[in-house]
Amino acid sequence: MAHSQLADGQRTDRHRANRDRTQSRRANRQCKSVFHFSILARSGSNAKILLTLSSSKGEEIELKIYVYMLRCRDKSYYVGLAREGLDNRIADHQSGRYPGYTSNRRPVELVWSQDFIWLKDVIACERRIKGWRREKKEALIRGDYEALNGLARTAKNAHPSTGSG
Repeated sequence: MAHSQLADGQRTDRHRANRDRTQSRRANRQCKSVFHFSILARSGSNAKILLTLSSSKGEEIELKIYVYMLRCRDKSYYVGLAREGLDNRIADHQSGRYPGYTSNRRPVELVWSQDFIWLKDVIACERRIKGWRREKKEALIRGDYEALNGLARTAKNAHPSTGSG
């Protein structure tokens, strides 16, 4: 008798799981999302395009990818990228959700960010900034763009130019 009750219970659980999967598939089909492209600015053959995602519920979400810089508790800087919202990514760092550089250096503070539309641009920017010395990162944080040029040396002890001009 206990054997048949167990089998009935297992069948009931399997039935519930199948029903839940079917309902989930139906909900996914009903909540189709649509991408919209808007041209924000046009200059010659170049255009800045805004990509938004609209759900069937009428919500519109702007899709942006961010490069950001955090100042950690030990005053070091962390540079990263966020694909699913900057606020969410910062919250991940603050909570220590993922083990890594910032998890042992909390709290962190957002000191700089820039949004992009193209992932390839974000990755290039992140890699470039990660290679910068501290003083150049601090000039970026201050918005001192003129100082960035002066800090563009590739070596800490740059040799004076021997060429003419």
